[in-house]
Amino acid sequence: MFFRSDHLLSQLVGPESPTPVLVDLLRAAGTDLHELRRRLRPPRRVTRLEAEIWRLCREQDAAVRAGEEERAKGEARLRGQLAATLAAWNEGWAKPRPKPLA
Repeated sequence: MFFRSDHLLSQLVGPESPTPVLVDLLRAAGTDLHELRRRLRPPRRVTRLEAEIWRLCREQDAAVRAGEEERAKGEARLRGQLAATLAAWNEGWAKPRPKPLA
């Protein structure tokens, strides 16, 4: 399972937070919790990409169990390509956004 820091952070500041004191602290510091939650939520295309990677992993495992090595290799190759795409997105997502010119 993929687990990025935004997964953890979004749970910590969510409405059902396991650490309500953190939510209270952020609120007291003037943090816009709605905006923070919005920024921590990955785009839908990323969650679909993660789901597809896991589907391919299950397909590859099924192909290996069935003795279909060529199909397993194809699933592994595609899964590697999707994982590289996801890694590139995560790297870019983690970088701070440039400030607009005044």
